[in-house]
Formats: sequence, C-alpha cells, structure tokens
Amino acid sequence: MKKRFLLLFLALVSAMTARAEASDPIKKINHIVVMYIENRSFDNMMYGFPGADTASGATFAKQIDAKGEEYARLALPPIKGNDALTPSSVENEPFSLDALFPRTELLPNPVHRFYQNQFQINGGLNNRFVQFAGAKAKGLVMGYHSNENSALWKYAKEYTLCDKFFMGAFGGSFLNHMWLVSAAPPVHKKARPSIIASHVDDPTRFADGLVTPDGYAVNTMLPEWPGAYNTETAPILPPQSAPTIGDRLTKKSVSWKWYSQGWKMALKDITYAWDDKPTRFSPHHQPFLYFKSCKHGSACFKKNLADREDLIKDIHEDKLPQVAFYKPGDNLSMHPGMGTVDNGDREIDEIVSTVKNSKAWADTVIILTYDENGGFWDHVAPPKGDKWGPGNRVPAVIISPFAKNGYVDHTVYDSTSILKLIEKRFALKPLGGERKLAGDLSKTLDLSR
Repeated sequence: MKKRFLLLFLALVSAMTARAEASDPIKKINHIVVMYIENRSFDNMMYGFPGADTASGATFAKQIDAKGEEYARLALPPIKGNDALTPSSVENEPFSLDALFPRTELLPNPVHRFYQNQFQINGGLNNRFVQFAGAKAKGLVMGYHSNENSALWKYAKEYTLCDKFFMGAFGGSFLNHMWLVSAAPPVHKKARPSIIASHVDDPTRFADGLVTPDGYAVNTMLPEWPGAYNTETAPILPPQSAPTIGDRLTKKSVSWKWYSQGWKMALKDITYAWDDKPTRFSPHHQPFLYFKSCKHGSACFKKNLADREDLIKDIHEDKLPQVAFYKPGDNLSMHPGMGTVDNGDREIDEIVSTVKNSKAWADTVIILTYDENGGFWDHVAPPKGDKWGPGNRVPAVIISPFAKNGYVDHTVYDSTSILKLIEKRFALKPLGGERKLAGDLSKTLDLSR
C-alpha cells in the first residue's frame, strides 16, 4: 500500500512539473553553469568565425598615436630574443599571432585598466589600443589567434555564439568580476589620496589610480581575506554591503556555488595567493570575498565557495547546484603572461565534456565567456551604456541541449545578461544594475524542445 501511494505521489509531482514547464518553458532549465575565462577580446579569439561579425573583411579605424596621427607601422616588443628573423613591427592592421606566439606559448600581458580602456575605445573608434597597450605589448594587441581547431570554436559551431556580447565594465578583471555578481561598482569613499585617479577626462594629464575621484574602486584591490602581502602596492577594499546574486539565490533557497581552481590550496596556505606560481590563486578573481555576506568565516564562505575538484565531484555525483560559477586558476585561464590559449582551451573542453556526460546535462545551460578583453583590440564599438561600461566585446558561447544549433546570435548582451537569465529562471529580484540595452540570453535558446 505504501509503495502504491509513493508511486501515486511521484506521478502527481511529475504531472505538476510538466504543467509548470508547459506554462513557463524557462523552468525546463534546472542548472546554469557560468565558466568565466580570462582576458581575450572577440576579435583576438574569434577572428574569421563563419557568420560572425569579426575584423576579417570589416572596415575599421587605423591605430593612432598621442598626436592623433596614424602609425606607419605598429612596433612590437622584443620577442624570443629579438633575433634577425623576428619582426620589430607589423602593418597597422590585425595580424596573426601564430608565427610569433603559438597557442602553446605565453603572450606578454597588455595594459587593461579602467580609464585606459576608455581611452582605447576613444568614443567607439577603438583606435588607441596600441597607444595605451604598454611597453610589454605594444602592437601585439592587434593580433589574433587562429582557433579553427579549438574546443572554443567546436562548441561555438555546434551551439550558439554571441557576437555582440560585451564585458560588463571598462578595464580589468577586478571590476568585471564584481560586475558579474553585483552589477555595481564597489564603493570606497575613504580611500587614501595616493590611490585616487585624477584628470580622468584628459589622457594628456591623466594620473592613474585604483579609485575614481567620486569614491568607487575600479582597478585591482584585494579583499580583507586573504589580504595582501604588501598593502601599499595592493590596498585592501573595505567589505561591501551591496546585494549580490548569491544573496538573491540564497534568499530564494536556490542552491549555488562559486568554484575556483586553487581554493583549497589558498585555505591551507595563504601564501599560495601571493606567490608567483603557475597555478597561483588570484584573490581578485573571487568576487564574493569582497562582500560582508560572504566574508571569511561566514556561512556563505563555508557553504558556497569551493574548489575545482569539488565541481568535478559534484558533477559526477549528480550534486551540481542550480547555479554554478567556475573560475579556472591562472595557468588555465588564458590570461596573457599566466596561461596559454592551448591550456585554457583544454580546460574548456574538459569542463564542458564533464557536464555533457553527466545526468545534469539534460537541463543545463552553460555560459562560456570571458571576464574582459585583456587589453586586446576589437573592431566593434561598445554600445552607449553608463559611466562604468559596457567595455569591449568578448567571446560568449551558450552550450546546452536547449541552445540553438550552429547559430550566431547578433543580439546585444553584456555580463549583466547572465544575471538577467538567472533572475528570470529563478524569479529573483533584480540587483538593479542590469542594463536595459542587454538582452537576457533567451534568444540563444529553443525551449520548445
């Protein structure tokens, strides 16, 4: 008798679920996985992708110098000993990096900061990237990789590629990670004068800083935990009180985790966050640590922050939370100077393949994207947003049984689009900074399946 009632109950639950999905198809999605790679522009990674808007065959402005004059040629930094066979300059146009820096080698790290990114965009002309690239990179920022045989392109061809997906904020990883989880700039109204930028509207008089003149942190600062080895060079940001997507999910009892490679090592040995190791754990890539609701020792810290190995374990054991963020460590992130394109691409393939071979795959949407452009040029002007962004285009691929197959979506998105999809699926109160100009990624999906 008990077995009969149990079967009847399960049948009733199944019928109710089916009716709910029929009336609101988005409820077919039970897992959203966000894989946040590092520092590559759309043209840098997707140049020549079929059907996408890339610099291949496009019209764009030539790079100009501080005087506003076009460079005759673009200077390159010393490469591989700067021998006689290595060019010291290239034409003032996009070029293949493959001969100079194969996907298996580390690239120099271009400048990618809040104000410099805006100077580079130059009102949408995108013609000052080389000028503000820094001495380590110079003309390399105009380069692109040939990725036809990569996992990134494989999934982009099989599922949906978004070719108008823009980084949420101008500048670097710090602000763009904060934007991903809170859609707002962190507040720092009592910053010491030495870290406040000045003359921010005039590139000729500009003095860089970590904090805007009106008190918002826009370049890399560190959370109270794990702190910094040298607080003079890496100041600490006071804990933030703004709501996060994690807060919204917790309030609705929606399971979620932020998985990060190297997390357990950082917990075990705090110097792991400071040492210059290939697998170094980067605290400024851990946005929830900056907020009071998830500070060191909190319930959120203990329950919702986890390691890469926990992600793999949770997938295999069918315990993947409803919302999962994954942050590769520096060596697998594609970040110039830290991780190669080849290593990062293999990590993409491993994580996506693991999800695809799990029970969760049937109702999962994977959003594979990059935090910011890393200082690399892109030819498309960002849409007019607000004083914080959006910045340049980055690759974004939607991988799911519900994703449109072999599709290039030209809808305008930015990183707040990820928040919009999560909020829509789980009926969450918006954080407030989601941009009206950005879609909610629903056009990438066919939920009639």
